Amino acid sequence: GGGYSDYGAVFHEVGHGLHTGFTEPSLDFEYRWMGDKSLSEGYATLLDHLIYDAKWLRKFLKMEDAKRYLDFQFLGQLDTLRTSKALLTYEIRLHTEGPDGMDEVYQNIFEKAYKHKIDKNEYLMRDDWFYCAQYLRSYFFEAQLRAVLKETFGEEWFSDPRAGGFLKELWSAGGRYDVEE
Repeated sequence: GGGYSDYGAVFHEVGHGLHTGFTEPSLDFEYRWMGDKSLSEGYATLLDHLIYDAKWLRKFLKMEDAKRYLDFQFLGQLDTLRTSKALLTYEIRLHTEGPDGMDEVYQNIFEKAYKHKIDKNEYLMRDDWFYCAQYLRSYFFEAQLRAVLKETFGEEWFSDPRAGGFLKELWSAGGRYDVEE
């Protein structure tokens, strides 16, 4: 695609890579390779959300007036949350009621979320076994972690080497802890 959305995608995957790369190799297998997926998604989101930070945009992309861009990006974030919420609602129904009639349930839930017509046959492609719940939890975790980083290292935490050390320490635990811990 190109543009700022690709910055976000690259940064997201870098967040996963840093979490994995800095995981302590001596940890037991389950802490190196398993654990709460919300944790890794939260670290990935922390980095991809840099493209929503006016100070980061000014410093690294020389975007002096980011207001219109950030207003537009806010709509994208809202759409992501709306989609995750709709998908979670659908998956709860699917896994409690079974697949019969889920085409219309899917259509109803997503038409309410998106405010436009949805092809009910899309329900056949939408079941990620509640990974959407992991994403929702990761968004809360990311917001809390970003607040801690700003409080501890300042509004431009991303420029403070101590913040990098703090994150490396968190990443080193791999999947030992979940987002609540």
